[in-house]
Formats: sequence, C-alpha cells, structure tokens
Amino acid sequence: MKNLNFTIPNNLNLLHDELIAGVPDLRPIERNGSSGDFVPQMGVQGIGDEIFLSVPDHANVLAIEAVIEKHNATKHQIDLVADARASGRKKLSALGLTDEEINAIVNS
Repeated sequence: MKNLNFTIPNNLNLLHDELIAGVPDLRPIERNGSSGDFVPQMGVQGIGDEIFLSVPDHANVLAIEAVIEKHNATKHQIDLVADARASGRKKLSALGLTDEEINAIVNS
C-alpha cells in the first residue's frame, strides 16, 4: 500500500464514490469463493481540506489525481432511494395509475 495526500475542499463520502467509479484499481475485490464478501482496496480519510488516501501499490496515481482534480466539494451524493422512487412513480403513472393509487403502493 502507498499513501497519497491532497489538499482541496472536499466531500469525502462523495470523493470516495467518485474514486471507486473512476479508478478500477480502487474497487473492492470479492473474496474467492465468498458470497458477497468484499475486501476494500482503498482507505479515505480527511481533516478539513486535507485528504489522506491509502491505495494499492499498483494503483494508477494519474487516474486518482484526475478524479481529485474534477472533484466538486459542493456537490451532494445522489440519493439512490429517492431516484428509484421517482423513477417508479413515472413508470406507474405511464401505466395509467392515479396519484392516489401510486401513493398507496409507495406507502404500503
């Protein structure tokens, strides 16, 4: 493992997700023969604007730096549950269900 340090305004949770999406070397690896157990390949910590990464020795540092440079600390993580709910509402509406029927389904 090697340690990398960066100083930028950050949203660590979002940055973690951006690094996982943008740098394949950092994605968790499934344990051999396991059923959904994964081993993390990266550690992300921070204090204020300081970011501390622990990454595998073979990790592509240029790709990591590119993700860090594009990181926007003012963005928020996508609420996947809210997105799924909105998508489901659109699909149910397209099927002809009324708002009352959709609310009954969503709230059950």
